[in-house]
Parts: sequence; structure tokens; C-alpha cells
Amino acid sequence: MNFILKYEYRTKFNLDYRTLAEHMWFDTFQGQPIDINHYGGNELLNVNHVFGLRWNKWANDQRWAKKEYSWTAEDIELTRFKKIPTNLFVTTTHKKVLSVDERALYRFIYALTAPVAAWISSDDGDTWQTPEEFKKEHRLLMNMKFELANEMSLVESETLSPEEEEDRDDVVY
Repeated sequence: MNFILKYEYRTKFNLDYRTLAEHMWFDTFQGQPIDINHYGGNELLNVNHVFGLRWNKWANDQRWAKKEYSWTAEDIELTRFKKIPTNLFVTTTHKKVLSVDERALYRFIYALTAPVAAWISSDDGDTWQTPEEFKKEHRLLMNMKFELANEMSLVESETLSPEEEEDRDDVVY
């Protein structure tokens, strides 16, 4: 899944990546803190806008250890466009993602856009939404409890086929 975030000016975020991950997925599940992989820390996220995050599903829920690897590791990545410094690009590993990661993706996008003047496009810039319009459109999944999204995803992983997103030439990886 791909999204473009358009800002009026080059902005600096004020986010803590660990707190952001907990907001996207959960802070504790079955008595354990979230197990994540990330590249980049707070400075890369907030200033340079190059960051990646993944929930290691199998580490927090043993049922994922029995699933196809593709579904146990869904990267959500933030990067910049090469020629448009006020636009950011958010992408996932796969074109279609499981509900638990789609929920996390939408929460990530909203966290990056709500505090500042920003626009969101899911169709490569053909149409744009405000953060509030985006939240309204995706409210059912964004407001879903983590446990329900996780259970749905365990079922989805049995029927969905992983298809990877293609790299783009116009963004910095």
C-alpha cells in the first residue's frame, strides 16, 4: 500500500518511535511489551523523515510462528521524494496487508499528518484528503481493538497471497 503525504512546508515531527509503535499496534499483549524492529531512530523519523517499523508478530503471539513468513513481517516505511521535499512517501512491504498492519498503517499516517497542515493521497496524488477526512474514512479499522484486528489477520493470512510493492525511482530508500 502506498500513500503520499503533502505538507505546506518542510516540517519537523515531534514523535517518539517507541510510543508511536505502541499506538500503532499495542503497548502490551499477553503481558509482554511490543517486540518491534525499526531502522532509524527519533532523529531520522522527526527530522530526516526516513524511517521503518515492523511488529514482530511471532515474538508476541506464538500463533504467528506457524504462518508464512511474508505475513509475520510487514514493514511500514516513511521516506522522502527526491524532487519534492515537502512530500513524504509511506509504503508497506505488500500491496494488500493484513488488518492488524493496515490498522497500524492508518494510525501511523494520521499521527504524521494530524498535528500539521498536511494532505493524504492513496492514489498517487490524483485526489487528496485532510487528516480528519482520512480518519473518518478509515475509522472502523483505526478504532478497532488490537486483539480483534490480530484475530482477523490470523484468519486472513490463510487466504491472502502476499504480493510485494514495487520500488519507485522517485523516492529515497
